[in-house]
Amino acid sequence: LNEILNHNKAAKYFDKLILDERTRKRFHTLKLKKVFAKKKIFSRLFKFLFYTSFINKNKILFCFNGLPPFFNLKCKVVVYLQTFYFTERPKSYSFPPFVSLRIFFEKIWFWFFYGNIDEIWVQTNHIKLKLLKVIKIKKLKTKKIKIVPFVSKKIINNLKKKQNKKIGIERYKKNFTLFYPSDLSAHKNHINLILAFIKLKSKVQSARLYLTLTDKDFKKLLNNEKFVNSELAGIINLGNLDYISVLKMYKKSILIFPSFDETFGLPLIEASSLGTPIIASNRSFVKEICKNTYLFNPISINSIYSNMIKCFKNPLHSVCVFEKKNIFDGNSFINHLVT
Repeated sequence: LNEILNHNKAAKYFDKLILDERTRKRFHTLKLKKVFAKKKIFSRLFKFLFYTSFINKNKILFCFNGLPPFFNLKCKVVVYLQTFYFTERPKSYSFPPFVSLRIFFEKIWFWFFYGNIDEIWVQTNHIKLKLLKVIKIKKLKTKKIKIVPFVSKKIINNLKKKQNKKIGIERYKKNFTLFYPSDLSAHKNHINLILAFIKLKSKVQSARLYLTLTDKDFKKLLNNEKFVNSELAGIINLGNLDYISVLKMYKKSILIFPSFDETFGLPLIEASSLGTPIIASNRSFVKEICKNTYLFNPISINSIYSNMIKCFKNPLHSVCVFEKKNIFDGNSFINHLVT
């Protein structure tokens, strides 16, 4: 969002923005007409309803939040879907009650007003196929679904510079360090990861697992009743990292990615573009992005553990198979939207 709105073409194409109040500090200096909606649901709904009512037929309503308007507008409506929740059952992922309730209502919102959408943009074929399956089950009219994966231009350029400088594979054997950059969302599967790591630590004493959680979430995770404090040695939380620090971690760590599902999986693109060894869930969203990786069943602690051991004995340079020519940055994203 930052890259799109700060692009030199943004002022030309965006008449008005409806932004989350929490982004005010970042975007208040933008020379664009903007409205900030409070986090509260009624503020968001009122401002969304009010301002979308005045869009004329020559405009485009771009819904970056993945939710369609409540009315069939005369203008073109493009919804950018960046979540897999609308095609899944949240109950399967053990979300907290409030989060499950929010997802439940957003699912109703999305599918009830699905007819008001002209185009749906997703980031991978994995999500497109899931969406088409639900549309078929619900016997709804198929909309135009485009694959528009977005990666910051800064990230693309950095990966281009570094992708041929692959690190000697022996480094990973000497220093068995696992790195999982993610938040604590339920589908990120931290519990099974830690249980597998505890098992690994009993065999490989030098092993380390690095996480990127807030202090509050890290304490919450470690207080889980399934863990004994004495077993958690070797788990280090780095907190929120800037982009350069993440790239540095890829150079000295193995990426472990136990997520149950993703709409994209940016760490997989970053790590595989650098040739970093990857241990990941045996899911289609992983296979679409990279190969030469160790794949495990994310539900099975033994499967995660056994693939950690395999990678420890024989780490492999991963390969990015996601076509970079099809990745959009701020410039190409805006061009694609208005053409």
